[in-house]
Amino acid sequence: MDVEMTGAALFRGEDAEVLQSPTDVIRLLVTDRGDVQVAEITSTDAVGPPVHTQEWHEVQYVLAGEVEFWLDGEWHRLGPGGVQALPAGTRFALESSPAREFGPRRRAAAPA
Repeated sequence: MDVEMTGAALFRGEDAEVLQSPTDVIRLLVTDRGDVQVAEITSTDAVGPPVHTQEWHEVQYVLAGEVEFWLDGEWHRLGPGGVQALPAGTRFALESSPAREFGPRRRAAAPA
């Protein structure tokens, strides 16, 4: 995975652009460095985005709770410290929930 980044820079967390939905807070920390984007996402529901791709490379790091990642046709559960690395154009999905809430699956089948 070749990554292009334009110039060195420092970014203050309090300067992040914040996007908010009823269940998610997304803090866009770095968005103008070529192929690199850094965002912090806090979610209070278990429903993630449907299968999709991004135009940029993406690394997802689990800070707390558990996240299920759909990758290569299978669901994989990662806890704190788990990392998913995705080259641009990779099809993926995710669901998150605090560890204590994981129970029976809501979905009948994996994404198409």
